[in-house]
Amino acid sequence: MEVSTNVLQGITAANNNENVPDDCFPALVTSACQGILNQSPHIDPRLRKLDQDVLKETLASFALFISEAAKHDTDVQSLMSLLEECNFSKDRIKTFVSVFCKNKPFLQTLLANTHESLPHVLGVKWRLDYYIKSNHLEKTHQPVYLLSLVTEIPGESELQELNFSCTLEQLQMLVGKLRDASKCVERFAQL
Repeated sequence: MEVSTNVLQGITAANNNENVPDDCFPALVTSACQGILNQSPHIDPRLRKLDQDVLKETLASFALFISEAAKHDTDVQSLMSLLEECNFSKDRIKTFVSVFCKNKPFLQTLLANTHESLPHVLGVKWRLDYYIKSNHLEKTHQPVYLLSLVTEIPGESELQELNFSCTLEQLQMLVGKLRDASKCVERFAQL
């Protein structure tokens, strides 16, 4: 699991006893989990005495950290070692792991049901038509490609088709854009 430096800074700010006292830390972690799960619209009264800027930063950082940990199904040992690297005390690590493990199944269920994945293209069907004339012009003599992309949306069992038509120039532009996208993905995969 990779965490950005901004998230690590926010988590480290929560480790400072002046920013987040020991009695407020469990409420902070619980509020971050509840914020993701949308269970509790109110903030724990113990957190109201904290500096509001620090509270916003730490809540946001913990929410991102918790959601990434749930998304990647991070094990307890990895979480503990990451928090140890941020110099958390054993009590705070134990508190965090306890709250996280209690909420992890709910977080993973929420993440599994929340997806904004684009459809995956599984295949292409195409046909070439040649229009001789149209309603508006007597003679057109223009080839038109009819394309059908067979797609699969993650989480759905049925395949879907996306149908569209294009001219030869539009088809060449589409193929060029797909090649460019493929090269970008290859370069990104090599990083």
